[in-house]
Amino acid sequence: MNASFIMSRFDAAGMAETCPALKVVGVYADLPAHMLATNLLRNVARNCSTVCKLDSAWWSFDTLGSARVRETAARAAAEADMIWCSTHACEALPEKVRAWVDAWSEFKGESDAALVALLRCPSNYKVEHSPARAYLFQAAQAVGMELFVHRFDCACGASLNPLAAVPLQIRNQIDEYHPH
Repeated sequence: MNASFIMSRFDAAGMAETCPALKVVGVYADLPAHMLATNLLRNVARNCSTVCKLDSAWWSFDTLGSARVRETAARAAAEADMIWCSTHACEALPEKVRAWVDAWSEFKGESDAALVALLRCPSNYKVEHSPARAYLFQAAQAVGMELFVHRFDCACGASLNPLAAVPLQIRNQIDEYHPH
C-alpha cells in the first residue's frame, strides 16, 4: 500500500496525539480473495502501526446479492478512507458488485479516499486488460478517487485452498497507481 497516501491522511488531520482510525471497507470474490486481502491489510497495519490504526469491515460478493446488505456495505464504503475490492483479474465484476460500487459512488460523491483493486491473475496476464480493473478505474475517476492496483500472481480459477500447497508470488509493490 502506498505509505504516502496513508501519511497524507494524517498530515491533513494535523497528526493529533490520537489520530482517528483509518477506515477500510472491502469486498471479496471468494475465501482465497478474502485471505489475500486481509493478509495484505495486516501487513499495511503492521507497517503503519506507529502512526495509525486501521478499522476494517468486509463483505463477500455473495452477500451483496441482498439489497439490504448491499446498501449497508455501500454506506460503510461511502464513509471509508479506503475501499478494497479483491477479485479475479480475468473476470468482470458481477452485477451485484457493480450495483454496490454505483451505490457507494452516489453516497460518497467527490472524495479524497482511495480505491484499491486486488487482482488475482496469471503472471503473464496484462492487468490493464482486466475487466474488473477497467470498471474500478472508471468508478474511481467518476468520484475523483485514487486507484491503486495490486496483483497476486496465480492461475485464474486456480484453487487457493489454504490447506493446499499452491504457490503464490505476492508482489510487494503496487503495480499501478492512478491519481484522480
